[in-house]
Amino acid sequence: MDFNLIEHASEALNSVEAAGIPVQQGWYDEDIKQTHVTLWELDDSDIHSNDAPELTTYLLQVTIFSQKDETALKKRIKRLMREAGYTFMASAGSVDTRLKVHMKAMRFHITVEAIEEE
Repeated sequence: MDFNLIEHASEALNSVEAAGIPVQQGWYDEDIKQTHVTLWELDDSDIHSNDAPELTTYLLQVTIFSQKDETALKKRIKRLMREAGYTFMASAGSVDTRLKVHMKAMRFHITVEAIEEE
């Protein structure tokens, strides 16, 4: 079975989307005026044994874009991602004063069984 990082992370955040907050792959979408969450695959690396990959670790950034500081949403996303098997690594926040957009970025990783390529 293939592991799709974005699909897996989206499923972990189903309840966020069900609450009316869009969750999508990519980056900030200026056309979405409401709070939205983006998913961005940063990297993947294999753990080898006997020259064959056994595990793959994926690095993911989950970013909240909003017109206000979304501290409660950040805590909720961290909890949901942990419940889905992700490990929280770090976070950062900033405000784009020109666009009046708050950004809260969180990085997670997850390690899964490696998929053999045919």
